Amino acid sequence: MRTLKRFYKDVGIRPAGDGYEIILDGRGIKTPMAIPLILPGQRLAEAIAAEWVAQGETISLAAMPLSQLVNTALDRVRPAREGFGASVAAYAHSDLICH
Repeated sequence: MRTLKRFYKDVGIRPAGDGYEIILDGRGIKTPMAIPLILPGQRLAEAIAAEWVAQGETISLAAMPLSQLVNTALDRVRPAREGFGASVAAYAHSDLICH
């Protein structure tokens, strides 16, 4: 997995619209597809902020599973919600879901 040099000092959260956003050095962050990372709940925002705080001199994306999950949901699932739901439903009809 790719690593990046840490570019920020401070991590926090702040209210944004109907949710909370992660802020690095006072600026909100975005997903890889440039969608503002606004989370629906404060506890989720705090958990993701903790992932950013835990990074050392380099950022390891593999060490940030919640961030990866939220980025995927915002970048890939939200824009194709109907198609994604249909593909999950089609898979749920197979017996592989039990394994």
